[in-house]
Amino acid sequence: MDVLHPGFHGRLAISLDVEGNMSDILEHSGFYTGHTICPYTGLKIPKTVKENLVWRRKLRLAANKDGGLRNSLRQACAQSPIFWLNAFGWTFLQKRVGTDGVERSVKGLDVHVPFITWKVQDEAIETIRSCIDNGEDILIDKSRDMGASWIGLSVFHWYWQFVPGCTFLEMSRNEKYVDQRGNMDTLFEKHRYLHKMQPIWLQPEIEDNLLRLKNEQNGNMIIGESTNQHAGQGARKTAVLLDEFARVREAEEIDLALTDTTACKIYNSTPQGPNTWFSRLKKSRACRILEMPWWRHPEKGADVELVDAHGAEIGYSAPPGKKYTSAWYKVQAAKRSRRDLAQNVDMNHGQAGRMFFDAGEIEQHRRLFQAPPVHMGQLVYRLSDQKSDSRLSILRNRNAEDIKWIAGQKDGYWSIWCQLIGGRPDQSHSY
Repeated sequence: MDVLHPGFHGRLAISLDVEGNMSDILEHSGFYTGHTICPYTGLKIPKTVKENLVWRRKLRLAANKDGGLRNSLRQACAQSPIFWLNAFGWTFLQKRVGTDGVERSVKGLDVHVPFITWKVQDEAIETIRSCIDNGEDILIDKSRDMGASWIGLSVFHWYWQFVPGCTFLEMSRNEKYVDQRGNMDTLFEKHRYLHKMQPIWLQPEIEDNLLRLKNEQNGNMIIGESTNQHAGQGARKTAVLLDEFARVREAEEIDLALTDTTACKIYNSTPQGPNTWFSRLKKSRACRILEMPWWRHPEKGADVELVDAHGAEIGYSAPPGKKYTSAWYKVQAAKRSRRDLAQNVDMNHGQAGRMFFDAGEIEQHRRLFQAPPVHMGQLVYRLSDQKSDSRLSILRNRNAEDIKWIAGQKDGYWSIWCQLIGGRPDQSHSY
């Protein structure tokens, strides 16, 4: 079968010993079989390991002999992060799930695997790219081991490598999770891995420093930083990745501080409880929401089925009263604590944190007995300038005269169950 797209002047007409078409794709939402069509280039991409490796090898061998083909492949990569990853990207695998649902460690050369993106990962790539291009924030609510961090930083890497005029900021709760040479758990070491595993003719010249990667060919930068209350202030970035954001203590202040830094914030995390800023952002629907639940993992959900939930709470989208299970899920449910399962598997924000009262019971009580709020509205800041730290200064210094209450009704506005005096709750009481 030929891979051919008229935009590349026939240079990608590489004959493949692979048969397959879109009708071969299974209904299971994690798997591809045969090929899929790249949404950006129209090129066919083999999505099973054997066929993808055959395809990659033929592309590389042919490109080594043909400068015109190399230029066409660069053009295809520059058009599509999905084509680039599936043709030339590699990822670092630490464990696999067997047909019995048991996870086993991967060792030796087997840790290096071709980056063949799953359906949910392709959806994530398209959504993140759309948010960066259109200036939208996005929250990625995920189960553990869904490759969300890899996908987020790979999209950044693609812009950094192929799209001039881009600067990105990547943050995690501690600097050691952002950059530590030789540690593949860090964001920046994943960037180095993506870079060095590409063919030499595709790699740009780079300047590689701690917490700083510069593309020497186009001047693009990826900057790393720990999450702190002064993060990103005074800088301007194409987009910011906030990894494991639910674990960040000063998340609200950091989010506020980054508002003027970028038009696109990517909040990525497993849940850590209903009162975290991450969970409150999801509940407010103040940004686009992308779910990456465990059952869309091709190995964990290989035998997935929909069953009665029997009152169990889940955080991902499912038909009412239903939940997903599989051989892998049953193994995890048997060995994990309730909180661990809620946090790392079920995406259950209510059960994921340390709470004295059961969050599900609180929510049920609220639905049954909560009185309507006395007031709804928003807080408007009177700023001397539009910098985020001006808002923080008002809050820290308790400058009440610089905050105005505007009544109104809208999702995301404040709800108040007391009378207001001069636009403020009664200041003779403690709250």
